[in-house]
Amino acid sequence: MKILFEIVISMWDVVDNGFVNWIIVGFLGPITYMLSFKFIGDGAHLMGYNSSVMSFSHWVVRIFIYFILSSILKVLFYMINIILSFFRIVESFSWTAILIILFLAVCTIFIKTFFRTKNKVFWK
Repeated sequence: MKILFEIVISMWDVVDNGFVNWIIVGFLGPITYMLSFKFIGDGAHLMGYNSSVMSFSHWVVRIFIYFILSSILKVLFYMINIILSFFRIVESFSWTAILIILFLAVCTIFIKTFFRTKNKVFWK
């Protein structure tokens, strides 16, 4: 059971720093919400608009999208960190975290404008 717990927790964390990780998770939440909402909404006619089935499938798709995006961000984070370390940038971890957070902020704003959402999950 402990091995399963460690696997799930390792998928949740993008970086080792807790503060940076919570900021990244804060930006990943709205992104995964809108992508799964769009995906399930487009396929709603296949499920017959059943509210409980759509809610369950929304959460399954949302978790799946989150794990895919967090895995991509882990690889991207460590690649940028290695590149900055190669150029002997001081505090490469901090600069990499700033770049990733700015990238996610831009993606979140793009998705908000692209989907034209007025949901509570986004700021007004």
